[in-house]
Amino acid sequence: MQIAEVSAPRNLNEALSFYKRFPAMIPTSGCTGLMLDQSKKPVSIISLHSIAELQTITRTDRYIEFGAAVSLSRILSIPNIKQITPLQKAIETIGTFSTRNLSTIGGNLFVNGTGTLFPILALLDASCEIRSFNAIKIIKIYDLLKSPNSVILPENFLLTKIRLPIDNSLPVFLFAKNKLNCFPDKDSILIALTADFSRSICSNMRIMLHDGRCIRARAIELFLIGKDFPLSREEIETVITMLHNILEEYNFTESQKYFFIENLVNFMMNLPGE
Repeated sequence: MQIAEVSAPRNLNEALSFYKRFPAMIPTSGCTGLMLDQSKKPVSIISLHSIAELQTITRTDRYIEFGAAVSLSRILSIPNIKQITPLQKAIETIGTFSTRNLSTIGGNLFVNGTGTLFPILALLDASCEIRSFNAIKIIKIYDLLKSPNSVILPENFLLTKIRLPIDNSLPVFLFAKNKLNCFPDKDSILIALTADFSRSICSNMRIMLHDGRCIRARAIELFLIGKDFPLSREEIETVITMLHNILEEYNFTESQKYFFIENLVNFMMNLPGE
């Protein structure tokens, strides 16, 4: 992609005012997403890299809040908050150290449809703050998803903060990705799962399949809630059949199907049970 013009507003109000007047410009901070675009089409960008309001990390008793331009490396460096461990594990699979220094949490949500962190933040019930020149909205990350592979902000709105609840969480988190330490691309896929148990009984579960598209495996979640773990062989076979049907519906390749089925079966066999 060729960059034809760059605007560098000094603060958030200036950025929002500029974006209102020129909504065709692309907001960016680390620009790693633009590096993935191989087209020769010239674009104009609004650089948010130097805006202090988008660089903050705030913690309260109920949540931790990241400015949209906080780098992935900064999030990795946060110690001793178990509720953000799933997010940190996912970040560790994204690019190299240098890439994570440039890449931002806000930017990753929009890479190649949806980036690696979108399904993780959705599973963790994260919200985001979006702003226009004259309005502020707080919405769930998952509600940005207009189709399995399309994340769309309302017109003239910028993503400004991501808010992750830490007052409660699903204690079980499992994550697998087929390609580590690379830019997200069309061949990168991952499966993520969060769950809670009362003794050995599953009381809550969320499963997300991702290949740039975000696909929630709700039928499998509903089947597993209330089940006693570890599962019986018959129950595991039922889960495999249900997952295969989902993968067929969304036209995954045979190798992708194998990856998802293998990892979900491993998850089912290793989830806590007494």
